[in-house]
Amino acid sequence: MTRFTREELFELAPAHALGATTTDEAEAMERAMQSDPALAAEVSAFRNVPAMLASAAPVVPHPRVREALLAEARTGPPLRVERTVSARIPNWVPALLAASVVLTVSGAVYGVRMQRAAEGLRAGNAELTAELRRRERVLNSLLDGEGQLHLVQVGADTAGTGPGLQFYWNARQGKALAHVFRLKPAPAGRDYQIWALVDGKPVSLAVFNSDAAGHALVEVEGIARSVRGVTAVLVSVEPSGGSLQPTSAPFLAGTFPGA
Repeated sequence: MTRFTREELFELAPAHALGATTTDEAEAMERAMQSDPALAAEVSAFRNVPAMLASAAPVVPHPRVREALLAEARTGPPLRVERTVSARIPNWVPALLAASVVLTVSGAVYGVRMQRAAEGLRAGNAELTAELRRRERVLNSLLDGEGQLHLVQVGADTAGTGPGLQFYWNARQGKALAHVFRLKPAPAGRDYQIWALVDGKPVSLAVFNSDAAGHALVEVEGIARSVRGVTAVLVSVEPSGGSLQPTSAPFLAGTFPGA
């Protein structure tokens, strides 16, 4: 029984998908595919290509080429068909035909993979563009305050081990940005909610949850352009989607500058 390296098996994938492998090669491929998902996927990809080729648009020859072929057929010597024609086919012809089919299929699979790679690049570029625009909005919230940007440090302990939140209130734009760190995700069915204490009453600013690493960057739109009466920023755990008023005692709090 012939032994094949993994690289050799991958080279046999196109032929195996077309049923053009020897008995030893086919048995080796089937055994290897059971424990090698990547090899199985490679063979599967080649098996899908013949249907793609069958549905592809036919190649139409150039009119001049077509006319030249027809003229040659009309004026050339008659074609003699011999009964023993199959015996006259050299041994290497079937192998050459199989190789040409494999090369055609390989080229088609390569084209499909290149198309998928291009689609992945386009999707990645769209995500990158969206992230850059988001960061631009964040920077605008921080830089375009003109003396009306207020920073509230919420709950971060001096040891740097507990959860914390930096709340940037841009009164000039009526926007805010909350940078959350070391805050584990809220329990199932619960969210975190940020409140401003205005004249002693809590006013909802944002509902959010942190990621698995305990981070969150929360953009807040449409908040008050005046900070008059604001004395603190608070964070509480609320039912999913938030509450009209806090339903639990705030576990993070920070005093508003000048309060």
